Amino acid sequence: MRDLDSGLKDPDETDSGLCRSTRDDAELSLDRSLRDDLDDYDAQQNSGVDEIMLSSVDQCREPHRLSPRGSPLLRRHVAPSSGRTSPSGAATAQMALYEPTGPPDRTYKVVFAGDAAVGKSTFITRICKGVFVTNISSTLGVDFQVKTLCVDDKNVAIQLWDTAGQERFRSITKSYFRRADGVMLLYDITSERSFLNVRQWVQSIDEVTDSRVPVMLCANKCDMRPLLAQEGKPCLSRQQGEALARQFGAHFHETSAKTGEGMLEAVVELGRRMLTNEDVEVQTSALKVADDAKKNGSCSGGNSPASC
Repeated sequence: MRDLDSGLKDPDETDSGLCRSTRDDAELSLDRSLRDDLDDYDAQQNSGVDEIMLSSVDQCREPHRLSPRGSPLLRRHVAPSSGRTSPSGAATAQMALYEPTGPPDRTYKVVFAGDAAVGKSTFITRICKGVFVTNISSTLGVDFQVKTLCVDDKNVAIQLWDTAGQERFRSITKSYFRRADGVMLLYDITSERSFLNVRQWVQSIDEVTDSRVPVMLCANKCDMRPLLAQEGKPCLSRQQGEALARQFGAHFHETSAKTGEGMLEAVVELGRRMLTNEDVEVQTSALKVADDAKKNGSCSGGNSPASC
């Protein structure tokens, strides 16, 4: 049995008959585990090791890097790193261009729609947390997260509402379209059925909204196109998506939650459309109020009822 460093053994571990290489199988309490791991950290500072393991209650362990100041970054336990992909440097730099400069000036509600397994949840997780999660579970009902971006010099808080794509949740999803300021409608380029069902989703939006809200049609999982081409398998082309978006007056982007391609551009463009819509509505309301005031003023000024 090999120790991490025979000269850095803890006397408490020697007494208990547990060495560091077998502690994963021991039933230790959370307090004891954290104390032992912090002891490990002190020893590893002297031995030049820059990574420690923090034990959780269920005996799962996750590596944690040291912060620039040399203190361990304690985080809650998450899924194994094999199910996550961190963003590239280019994606991080792109996200920095839209970082908010202060509190949000406006808040919008964006509902994600589309068939099950088209990538709605992974899309939202990538935008909000900057990671790609492969083992994410299916959405039941609805859930939402908030992402604040600086769009056209305005800080915009966008509520990203994740809805279930299964047929049995369709009535619940439709109810969220009523107060939506925008819709992200996704389909999977590897699934023709999800592409054909876009028409049904657009009909559901039109049924419950008085006026058409901005719709962003996203062809998701575009990173798989080269692989499918090599294997000789069919997939939906960009031209097909653009043609469908034109039919419904929607905007179009190809996206990939895995690589981050097109995602930020789609959200920013939808945010820009929602800003424009609100500005138009405010101007229209102001003109209507002004016209009503003129009519009331002319009637109270002694004109005949017929002229009013």
